[in-house]
Amino acid sequence: MSVAQELYNINKELLSLGEIEMSDHLLCALAAIGETRLTFSGAMREVRKKYDNEKVKEFQKAFKNAFEEAVDADVDDPEGVALTKTLKEMQLEVGDA
Repeated sequence: MSVAQELYNINKELLSLGEIEMSDHLLCALAAIGETRLTFSGAMREVRKKYDNEKVKEFQKAFKNAFEEAVDADVDDPEGVALTKTLKEMQLEVGDA
């Protein structure tokens, strides 16, 4: 099992224990080092398949805001950070993220 996969498993355990803030930090760290598994376009395809138009629009707006925040914060992988944050905050089941 890869280190990234083990960290994702740890994240699941953190969530099950109610450690939301620690989970946020772990997911942002994984995204910042490029360990996200999903691109925005891939996530968008899945969101459109699984959710209604209102949820799709909500996802797009939330991602845009998170992406702009990540760019302003000068992170190395703004797309990955924004995608991870958006999926987590909206509690969407997409891919492995």
